[in-house]
Amino acid sequence: MRQSAGERARIERDLGIALDDVDLAALTRAKARGVAWEELVEEVLVHETWFFRDPAAFEALRAFARERGGALRVLSAPCSTGEEAYSCAIALREAGLSLEACTILGVDVSDRALARAEAARYAATSFRSTYTGWESDALEPADAEGAREVSPELRDAVRFRKVNLITESALEDEAPFDVVLCRNLIVYLTMDARRRIGRVISRMVAPGGLLFLGHAEELPGFERSGSASALAFRAASSVLRAPRDALVEAQRAYVPPTAIVPAAPLASPLEVARALADRGSLDEAIAHAERAVRDAVDLRGGAEAYALLGTIESARGRAEDALRAWQRAVYLDASHEVAAVSLATALRARGETGRADALVEALARARHG
Repeated sequence: MRQSAGERARIERDLGIALDDVDLAALTRAKARGVAWEELVEEVLVHETWFFRDPAAFEALRAFARERGGALRVLSAPCSTGEEAYSCAIALREAGLSLEACTILGVDVSDRALARAEAARYAATSFRSTYTGWESDALEPADAEGAREVSPELRDAVRFRKVNLITESALEDEAPFDVVLCRNLIVYLTMDARRRIGRVISRMVAPGGLLFLGHAEELPGFERSGSASALAFRAASSVLRAPRDALVEAQRAYVPPTAIVPAAPLASPLEVARALADRGSLDEAIAHAERAVRDAVDLRGGAEAYALLGTIESARGRAEDALRAWQRAVYLDASHEVAAVSLATALRARGETGRADALVEALARARHG
């Protein structure tokens, strides 16, 4: 255990990850197997991602791209296994931009994740977003194992490189980016690492640019922009008027709110469930999602909790439990898009196309009153 504690200290120092008891147990088991340092790192990194995760963020990205036009620079940091970076390329193309004119860079500290991103070959779990209809123009036909590769055009539009984002010299050789996605990383970092990555990200967001963060994440100097569900941020107006050095000093003095420290509880059982699911701790997430269902005070809150419960059950491979949860969500709120679309997709997979079509029609009616 003492040796694992030493590795834990090194990981927290070099990678900034705030390890918990589960991570420490994984390190202990890995250390007992005699794995190398690089493999120890992989034991605690979270690579849970999929194409068009949180569709509202990509809707905001498309709107921003249409507004700005031209040659946008987009950074996916960390990019994990690449789904987010390729989703950005698809979104820019959907917005009418030329991918040849744009720059899309994905960075990560994991060699294993970057290798998968470069290979651009994905199993069905990477395609579980509620945003659909893009696959035929972006993916090659499924191979014998059911996996699909990203099309050559999109692969050529995205480049990947290994970068440790908590190193303050990170990406100093890159020009600022119009769009930076740094989602579901900050919540796992130590407070010192958050200060450091905050300075890196602030330097990498171009003036007037857009920053996307994850649930329960924030950075000083940025304020929310647009729909709350998009989790998009722009530099605060006071920061835009201040010299860049002043922002750097503000970052150095910043103490993150305790509300987003991993050891502290998040705002609600729903947020706890969502954060755990993002991390891949699905069994733990279920318990909090079920509590969110019990604690819901209105129909909309109940629908939101059941929708998340269904998504988690689906990720666990429990299709029937997921279907029941989505059914309850739609019963409580027929206009809940995530639940309705997920339920319709599940019904079609069972061959119940009539029920699926009726559900989509009901969703359209609910949307338009």
